Amino acid sequence: MRLITCLIVLASCCPVLADEKPVSELEKLQADAVEARKAAAADPTIKSVASKPVAAYLIEQKRRRLSSIAGLRQRIEKLHAEKSGENLLPVLKEQLAELERKPLEQISFDSAYGYPPTTGLVGYSKKVRLIENTKEGKSVILVDGTALVIEGLGTSQYPSGKFFNVEKAILIGVQGPDQLFQGTMKKSYAATLVDLEAVLKVPNRPKVPGTLRLNLRERRDEPAAGLKVIERSVEWQVAETAIIVCDMWDNHHCKIAAQRVGVMAPRMNQVLTAARDRGVMIIHAPSETMNVYAGTLFRNRMERAKPAPSPVPIERRYVRDPKHEPATLPVDTQLDCDDAELGPVVRFHTRQHAGLDIIGFDGISDSGQEIYNFCQQEGIKNLVLMGVHTNYCIVNRSFGIRQMARVGMNVVLARDLTDALYDPREPPFVSHARGTEIVVEHIEKYLCPSILSVDLTHVVPGSDGSVVEKPKIRPVSDSQ
Repeated sequence: MRLITCLIVLASCCPVLADEKPVSELEKLQADAVEARKAAAADPTIKSVASKPVAAYLIEQKRRRLSSIAGLRQRIEKLHAEKSGENLLPVLKEQLAELERKPLEQISFDSAYGYPPTTGLVGYSKKVRLIENTKEGKSVILVDGTALVIEGLGTSQYPSGKFFNVEKAILIGVQGPDQLFQGTMKKSYAATLVDLEAVLKVPNRPKVPGTLRLNLRERRDEPAAGLKVIERSVEWQVAETAIIVCDMWDNHHCKIAAQRVGVMAPRMNQVLTAARDRGVMIIHAPSETMNVYAGTLFRNRMERAKPAPSPVPIERRYVRDPKHEPATLPVDTQLDCDDAELGPVVRFHTRQHAGLDIIGFDGISDSGQEIYNFCQQEGIKNLVLMGVHTNYCIVNRSFGIRQMARVGMNVVLARDLTDALYDPREPPFVSHARGTEIVVEHIEKYLCPSILSVDLTHVVPGSDGSVVEKPKIRPVSDSQ
């Protein structure tokens, strides 16, 4: 009888078990967000990066991002199934790609927790609306429909009713009486601003002494001698120097180009390790893969750098200006892959090549503005570009040679750790190796000098700290 009862119970459970679906990442985040909100409400104080309000903030940010991505994918699938809205599909796909690339911090929101303001962190916004400045020297700001009375901002410089940047979180205090603001009664809370950047601060590379001696090679036209190769030495401080690793992806539509990256990666990793150990900043820039690194210390390090105005706008791509830089061969063409048989020209890369270590105080960014911000914050004046491809991304990216030189950085190319995208079946009909050399020579003449990467692996002897002599030990005499 007991066995029959067990079988009946088991049979009744089977349909439920059959209907169960694996929990998606979004569903898990939604459940986590609910628990995080409860925990933040119970313990709203911010003590450190591990505090519950900060955890709730980060979980909610990721949940909203994934929710937006899921919604866009659903719309795209629906349009595909209905075979309608063909004109809308490219727009939605571009929006989806942009959202997947976009760092979490760029998806703005206020009052992240979704519960009425209580004592604790209610939101982090880079833009806050100023309602008015009171006679008592306080300021009233509007955050998600809630009026907050704040002091200590020095807001007299901002006209009433304008948006202004606040790089802080809002920590709500006790509720006050309803007040009339701009003709409307609003709930009022005492509030202070908490430096969330400091709470979430990631450690940056320590600045240490050390001098790199770089042997530059460049080309100049001289009236008497014609084109002349000039070599000279410069000294750069390691604390003021960064290496940008450009687009060393894990794969590429041109298979022989991907193979060359695979061969280059171990050599590059050795150079990066030596430079890193000497105090040089390493910035990895595997473009279009930032979503993979979202939330990591390496990515946060670059995103949270203090914004710095550049002398000229930093363009997404800064291509050759024919007025100042003539064309050269190999040129950028669609037939630039030297595979024997070209496959589909589509995106194959998903992240940086596994042969390159991302570690320690390294940074990750594919944004020229983020990299410029970080360099200004950290006092970095000198940049070394290495990676691929020399005639495309190395020169054209927002963090590439043209753009970084244009905003006033000292830039050089590591000529032995780069590779062009060139097909010898195209002009000037030379070997692939010679094609890369021609591009390097063009850069040396019109854009910036080049170096050999070995110059990055050691410093001038004694420049990284005085040598401490070992104390001499007096020999013990026989009489003692």
